[in-house]
Amino acid sequence: MVTVEVVDSDRDLEALRPAWTALLRRSSHANPFLTWEWCEAWWRHYRDGRKLWILVCFLDAEPIAILPLFRKTGGPFSMVRTVKFLGSEGLCSDYLDAVVARGFEPVAWRAIADFLEKHKGRWDVLQFDGMPADSSFVAFLGSWSAHVEVESGGSSRVCPYVLLPDTWDGFLKSVSSHRRHEIRRTCRRLRERGTVTLRRVEDPRDLPGAMDDMVRLHQRRWTSRGMPGNFASARYLAFHRDVCRRFLENGILRLTFMELEGRRVAFRYQFRYGDKIFDYQTGFEELPGVGVGSALLAFLIEREIAEGVREHDFLRGDEAYKYRWGVAGVRELSDLTITRPGLGRMAHDAEQAARARSKEVVQRYLPPEWQEAVRRWVR
Repeated sequence: MVTVEVVDSDRDLEALRPAWTALLRRSSHANPFLTWEWCEAWWRHYRDGRKLWILVCFLDAEPIAILPLFRKTGGPFSMVRTVKFLGSEGLCSDYLDAVVARGFEPVAWRAIADFLEKHKGRWDVLQFDGMPADSSFVAFLGSWSAHVEVESGGSSRVCPYVLLPDTWDGFLKSVSSHRRHEIRRTCRRLRERGTVTLRRVEDPRDLPGAMDDMVRLHQRRWTSRGMPGNFASARYLAFHRDVCRRFLENGILRLTFMELEGRRVAFRYQFRYGDKIFDYQTGFEELPGVGVGSALLAFLIEREIAEGVREHDFLRGDEAYKYRWGVAGVRELSDLTITRPGLGRMAHDAEQAARARSKEVVQRYLPPEWQEAVRRWVR
């Protein structure tokens, strides 16, 4: 027998941790942003004005799927009741999805759809952002919304990724001769400045100070451009301090600094899950004539290959620098919005129209670097 139950309390969310972790290991789209640690930390720091609404699908007594959601009421006249993924507001969480045991997707999707249809009086909008476009849940939602009394729409973004060979030499041979020369020259010029050392944070006692340096390097880069930087938000910083501590404990965190003559000049904030690296954030000092950020990335990719990593995922964004590292392709992220008829849809449509007008103003009058800051703030 297939049933769906709702987890809507902190106590039940805590109790769900073992089953959630076990299910994620059995899923097809496992990644750091679907871990219990990431989602619970997000809920802890971004819960204001939101209600927990996690759907857990059981086959007999065994959990086969978890849909990590929250509900909120807002928009024009506070009429729109919106359901979204945990982690989808206030920061970047890519590859959001249901956590479902491989092979049980059809059963889980049908049960979840029936539940949402049965409880449609509790929502006006299902706004599922940042899903892998190749997720079977995306395909199911598209077909489901075509057969029930809802309307759907969506958009997409890309995540470039690099497939890593068995050796560093093999990687260098995979890029153009010009790019290979650039990588070697960048690393050589940095070493000419002094002793270069890579240090990964591994001791929990070192983490608070390391995060202070991470924030300093990241904020310095953005404030020099007249922008506030992500870590200007106290809530954003508190979330990442929390999740870094948890990810260090379970081996997911890869926070690495590059030191020049003993001084930290660059960092990359990454996650390792399985045989993949998810490259989340970076920051570095500008040194004349030396590509500090490029040098650190080269050193890290060399180390990743030595440690058996098979893929380096740059996550969302089509920045030009990513494509200079032998990108094998891109994965699309889909944003799917499903709305029910009625006043809720009318209010939602009005809100979307207002957002579209605001976006037009932003694109017309703000420089590109400020546009990205505004988009993060709005989310």
